[in-house]
Amino acid sequence: MKYKLFTFDLETTGVIPSKNHIWQLAYRMYVNKELVEENNLKFAPVSLDDHNPKAIEMSGLELEEMAALPISAAQAFAELKADLDHYVDPYNKNDKFIIAGYNVHFDEAFLRAFFNHMGNKWYGAYFWSGRICALTLAQVILKESRHLMPNFQLSTVAARLGFDVDESKAHDGLYDLTMTEHILRKTSVLPKL
Repeated sequence: MKYKLFTFDLETTGVIPSKNHIWQLAYRMYVNKELVEENNLKFAPVSLDDHNPKAIEMSGLELEEMAALPISAAQAFAELKADLDHYVDPYNKNDKFIIAGYNVHFDEAFLRAFFNHMGNKWYGAYFWSGRICALTLAQVILKESRHLMPNFQLSTVAARLGFDVDESKAHDGLYDLTMTEHILRKTSVLPKL
């Protein structure tokens, strides 16, 4: 069986997966540490009814712009599922992706909720339980200098590990994913470029 890794970052309309929704999903798929797929989906969320105004402000979009994104949540899900189906046999219980991200429990909760909102109960057919968290791995690497850092936000950690951070791009899913992967490379989860 091959080592399969799904790295991802997403942007949402708030922080509660049961009532807020994804509007951007950036992901990369690796098979045996080789990049095989990349996607950056920006789409109208399932609902904006219970959005958090701060989350919308961080997106850089107006609420109306987000609602008018040309791809629907259903179309984005179909694209994600097609990519997953290309690399995973959902009927083979030994063929799944390991997920990885920064503070990944947050993103995973939203990804699971996205499957549910789309009427798909088969999240576990594509992803192993457990996850690789770049935040936790960075904590190990930076344990001797953690007290010198003002916070442990993604951009702060990435900068501390040598990534040239452009704060104007922070909170874009694809840019955040690139910073996350920098950390994953520093911890040997991904090969160095």
